[in-house]
Amino acid sequence: MSVPSLDKPFRFTAGFWVAFAVLAIPTLRLAQPWHWELPVISKIAGTVFIPFAAVVVCYCPVMFVMAVIQGGKEGKEIASAFIGAIAGAAVFLCAVWIVYGFDRLPSWLAIPAVLIASAIYSRGKTNSKTSHHCRPRPTSRRLRTHPSRPHPVRQVAES
Repeated sequence: MSVPSLDKPFRFTAGFWVAFAVLAIPTLRLAQPWHWELPVISKIAGTVFIPFAAVVVCYCPVMFVMAVIQGGKEGKEIASAFIGAIAGAAVFLCAVWIVYGFDRLPSWLAIPAVLIASAIYSRGKTNSKTSHHCRPRPTSRRLRTHPSRPHPVRQVAES
């Protein structure tokens, strides 16, 4: 099983479907959606969604951790941006919970928490990319001229 790159979007690979098949039996046995007293379409949706949700909850974090471990410095920078985003949203929500109380928390305050997390994560990813790729390019020695001499490219263009 290959570890996906952290910069690419998630894809349904063969490993994901193997995990789906392995987790389908225990999750369906525990939930038993066919015994629900709901319409047939809800039973079908439960039969498909519950194993899928179990795979997302179990498989995706494991793949993220494996990609961070095998990603080297870039993986650690992305992991730190991710942890910073979670911490930023948690600090905001803790401050809101202190002001409003946990049981009277307005649901609309989840939007700023998500925006804070997104801003911190994108800022962390931007900083990790620019720290590697924004070094000044060395100029070619052939193009370096003494200030008193005209530039070689300009001489050709003028003649």
